[in-house]
Amino acid sequence: MLGLTQYFLRLRAAGVALMPSVAVALGLMGVSGATADDGARNPGSRTGTVLRYRIDAAEVRAQWLRSVQADVRRVLKEEKIGHGGALIGENQVRVTLRDASKTDQAVTRLKALAVGSTSYQFRTGYDLTVAAGENGQIVLEPSPEGLRKREDGMLSRVVEVVRRRVDPDGSTGASVTAEGKDGISVEFAGLDVSEVNARIATPARLTFQFVDASGPSQEAGSSAIPPGDELLPDGTEAGRFLLLYKEATLGSDDVREASAGIEPPQYEPCVNFELTAAGAAAFARLTQDNIGRRLAIVLDGKILSAPVIRSGIPGGRGMIIGHFTVAEASRIALLLRSGALPAPLLLVEERTIELTARRRE
Repeated sequence: MLGLTQYFLRLRAAGVALMPSVAVALGLMGVSGATADDGARNPGSRTGTVLRYRIDAAEVRAQWLRSVQADVRRVLKEEKIGHGGALIGENQVRVTLRDASKTDQAVTRLKALAVGSTSYQFRTGYDLTVAAGENGQIVLEPSPEGLRKREDGMLSRVVEVVRRRVDPDGSTGASVTAEGKDGISVEFAGLDVSEVNARIATPARLTFQFVDASGPSQEAGSSAIPPGDELLPDGTEAGRFLLLYKEATLGSDDVREASAGIEPPQYEPCVNFELTAAGAAAFARLTQDNIGRRLAIVLDGKILSAPVIRSGIPGGRGMIIGHFTVAEASRIALLLRSGALPAPLLLVEERTIELTARRRE
């Protein structure tokens, strides 16, 4: 297996220009709606498409609980406080300490996870409540003001991410607008509908996660999954799964730039990426401190590659090789540039509209 250094450091310094087919694939592909003949018969009108989406509020809540769960495990590990596992249930995260005498210490540290918020309706409060129960049990629960604050900021971020995905260079004329508290509308013409939907609906959540060496490749469900681990499909080999630690070391927010490319000598499509300054520093420390371990690159729950770290990797630049087609590499690069969706989207309507010449202007 090629080492992580080989995966990440063979960049465009090799002098390989972007192939024309890659450049073409970077734009939205295909034409939807009216044809040239349609325009000739009726030059004043053309058909377009409207896609309407709704934010999956239930999944937003579930994601937040999973994030709180991971934070609880991290904090208690840092404090060296043993526990029986942080469990999610009934819109809460519950944890039971092995030593109830450390409850006050744990509660004090866990309360630092709560963020203050102020709103007209809820006045001043916190987004998370932390309460101690009996026998070392601690309960963390999102507050109403916390949920409202997340929903308020979520929609504007979703609109911006979708706009970057549908109209990355401002040339398509697509329109992306917010609707109500949890909806968006995307209007466009001359673009392939299935391609637009694929770009909009894909979460594009990139994570770097260590492989759990105690669980080699295996079939899904073939053995019990340890707490704190997850079994994910290995995109490099059909039918193969790898056991990964759930905790991500880096993620989509750490990626500053991404582009599709061709990797010699096999001229295989790849995705080049560049990390933010903070991400680059964290990645350098991460690789230097974990030489010999496997680090999986995961996109939306699927492992793109899982090479071995051979040496520390400074600079914050790398490459992902995952047996992509040119179109796949181009789409992944665009999604990484656009950023991950802060919330899942559900398609609620697709309809065709007629665009007049004035409207197209």
